[in-house]
Amino acid sequence: MALNRRRNAEQPNPPSDVRCHASLRAETVLSSVAFQGLSNIRATLRGDLLAFETNKGDARISARVRSEQLSGVARGTPLMMLATCLNALAFLSVVIATESSRLGLIWVAAVMASSCFVLSKRLLVKKPRSSTPSARGLRVATYYAFLQGLLWGLLPALFFSGAAPTDRLIIGLLCIGMMFGASAALWSIPLAMIAYITPVVIGSLYALNTSGVVHAGVISVFLITYTVALFGASVTRASALVRRCVSQVEIENNVLKDELTKLTNRTGFHEELAKALARLDRKAESFAVMCLDLDGFKGVNDTVGHAAGDKVLIEAARRLIGCTRSIDTLARLGGDEFAIIAADINTPTQGKVIAERIVRAFQEPFWIDDCSHLVTISIGLAFAPHDGLDGHALLTNADSALYATKRAGRSGFTLFRERFTFVADRATLEMELDRALAQNELYIVFQPFVDVFSRRATGFEALLRWRHPINGELSAREFIPLLERGGLIDAVDSFVIKEAVAAASAWPGHLRLAVNVSPMQLRKAGFAQTVIQTLQVAGFDPQRLELELTQIAIAAESAQAVEELDALRALGVKTTLDHLDASHSSLVNLVALPIDRLKIDERLVAGMGTKPMCASIIKISAEVARAMNIEATAEGVKTSEQLEVLRSLGCTEVQGDLFGKPRPASELDGLYMSSPLLQECV
Repeated sequence: MALNRRRNAEQPNPPSDVRCHASLRAETVLSSVAFQGLSNIRATLRGDLLAFETNKGDARISARVRSEQLSGVARGTPLMMLATCLNALAFLSVVIATESSRLGLIWVAAVMASSCFVLSKRLLVKKPRSSTPSARGLRVATYYAFLQGLLWGLLPALFFSGAAPTDRLIIGLLCIGMMFGASAALWSIPLAMIAYITPVVIGSLYALNTSGVVHAGVISVFLITYTVALFGASVTRASALVRRCVSQVEIENNVLKDELTKLTNRTGFHEELAKALARLDRKAESFAVMCLDLDGFKGVNDTVGHAAGDKVLIEAARRLIGCTRSIDTLARLGGDEFAIIAADINTPTQGKVIAERIVRAFQEPFWIDDCSHLVTISIGLAFAPHDGLDGHALLTNADSALYATKRAGRSGFTLFRERFTFVADRATLEMELDRALAQNELYIVFQPFVDVFSRRATGFEALLRWRHPINGELSAREFIPLLERGGLIDAVDSFVIKEAVAAASAWPGHLRLAVNVSPMQLRKAGFAQTVIQTLQVAGFDPQRLELELTQIAIAAESAQAVEELDALRALGVKTTLDHLDASHSSLVNLVALPIDRLKIDERLVAGMGTKPMCASIIKISAEVARAMNIEATAEGVKTSEQLEVLRSLGCTEVQGDLFGKPRPASELDGLYMSSPLLQECV
């Protein structure tokens, strides 16, 4: 018992200890609040409106707030300068008949000159040139606000004491009016407002207390109270401004972000790709586009469920973020597909370094719910401007390189320019093409267009394939860009049109034929004549032929291209805009293009189940097509659910593997010609 008593005596008093810790916590909280309050005051005095918002780390929020600040001042400055000049002239009418007329003239001249200087130089009224305006504009606005305020502060200090009672009243009203005017014009930059009002208040207080004014102390108190009220109103409006900017940026981020991984989504990726292409044109700033696909992801989804698959995608996004730079754009395009815009890439080696880092990061297994899953990554790279000058070409070529990586065994990367060994030079490629034409390695397959209501075929698209002896079966998108760059596309386009028209001549008259045409062909004289001769030899109705063109081909038309298209359209040949996607230019320029049909990109169709934005774009596209009295065809349809959604969105025709994979003309008879398709999908 004695031992227990000693132990109890040695132990600290619990209540006292608790009180001590509570006191320390309270002091810490108070210190933190006081420090935050002082920080906010300092930030406010610097003109930083983000003092009113706890989330200060977002550069887009900072840029938006500063832009709003400068825009607010720009809107109020002209009227403020006009009021300044008018008030100065009003004072001149008062002082001109007094002994202080000479000094008054000097003061009025200084005010007028400073006002005209501000307006002529547009130091306050010009809008920020940069999308991320710096703090320099705020400092310049504050500096010139102080100069203006200093001049108006000199007014009562120099002229109040020697003025008559009526003139004193006018001077006081002018000063108060300029204070309220400054608060209305400069509220968005608190420091600029303070810099303007403070000299006016100091000059007024000095005049009141040195001129023997009755009740000068009471009037001074009122003046200080009004000043504090003006500043408080400015703080309230500034706080509302920041909240509005934060809300706007958050809404924009939600539209451009993937909900699961929080990466940029497909729409945001296209926005960033357009910006990168603009920088390429303006500053010759080259970059790389990478298409990435997870290897083994489908197995995770099928074996352990979609919840585990979502965790894999989140972890994959985390690893990709760790492998890319802050200047790069990382996006999830949908499913297990990702894409990267690697900025400021001047050599292929720089792109390879990033790709190697990513591949190594995915060598480690994914631990999901205490289970290990091996999910690697395949990458395809295309470099601007070498591998393409528009977004569609770069994505297509990067995707082509990605497929080359898949064929090579996955878990690696391939450069578009290096994906085949036979493209070392033009002579080699020409020799390969001659052999392909001579040995019938090039062949045509057809995929049907299907009416969404009758489920009947309305026509077929001719698709080119190359049965290469070394690289296996190649799709057109894998080798056509090579032929275009090598100047060898003429022979291939002529082959496709002749073979496709010859096959389609045996079809029933209600079926049309769609053929893809290279942009280079449109710019060459004689293309229309070649097509016309082919149609005449085969006895094929020109009105049953459609030429599918990418938007870049139409938008970049030369005079020769316009002439060739006009000659064909005069005979009844139709034109189709291929690959309508989510980019802004697609829908904006649509009404100006000479088209009879538009095809909605398969990437939008694939994403409409998970991305409401994709479905909205498809619906808008279908409505635009209806307004233009043209047809809207959705490609890449793989499921009956997609078919029903597209029908509800207004698409009148579809194409995709749901109705059969592309096949030779010999296998079309009796399969698509007369009977309705896929009745089980109705």
